[in-house]
Amino acid sequence: MNNLFSSIQIVQVYSLIKIGFLIIDFAFIIFLSVVIKQVHAMNTIVNDSSDSSIIRSMAFFLFIAAVSLFLTALVIL
Repeated sequence: MNNLFSSIQIVQVYSLIKIGFLIIDFAFIIFLSVVIKQVHAMNTIVNDSSDSSIIRSMAFFLFIAAVSLFLTALVIL
């Protein structure tokens, strides 16, 4: 009986860790959406076309990577 309670407590701890990871990852997605908006605002103010495509593509790549990480974690965890 004692072994059952300890295994239930371990499962609860792992569940809290999983939920915490998903919350942090979702907050990172929100942060990256703000970064994408700021990159767009920066590109409208600064008219330098050589670096703007690199910065914009890196912001979108990070956003897509964060969303795919969240969806993968949702499926796996």
